Amino acid sequence: MPTQLQQEKHSIEAWSLINRKYLGKGVRVKRFRRPTRCQIRNRVLLAILMANDIKLSQLAEELGVSSRSVSAWVYEGRVPGKNNLEKACSYLGYPWSRPHFVDIG
Repeated sequence: MPTQLQQEKHSIEAWSLINRKYLGKGVRVKRFRRPTRCQIRNRVLLAILMANDIKLSQLAEELGVSSRSVSAWVYEGRVPGKNNLEKACSYLGYPWSRPHFVDIG
């Protein structure tokens, strides 16, 4: 006669097999939306964020602005104001005197 531990283990395995089609291969966390090439207006800032694995919302929280503002900087090509530009440069480790991640054009 199976013990209670064996029955519990069996029920967990059975549950996982039954729900495998719902669970898939794991949870995939999207870090960035998948835009077309023409939607990215500031490729330099997006590349810096992706290289450092920083989410747009994380940068917005650190700078004290809305995530919509940071999204507009990357995807719509808006240039941050002087104060936010200083904060972003210091947070990302770039010199303020010559900000490299502002891709104007």
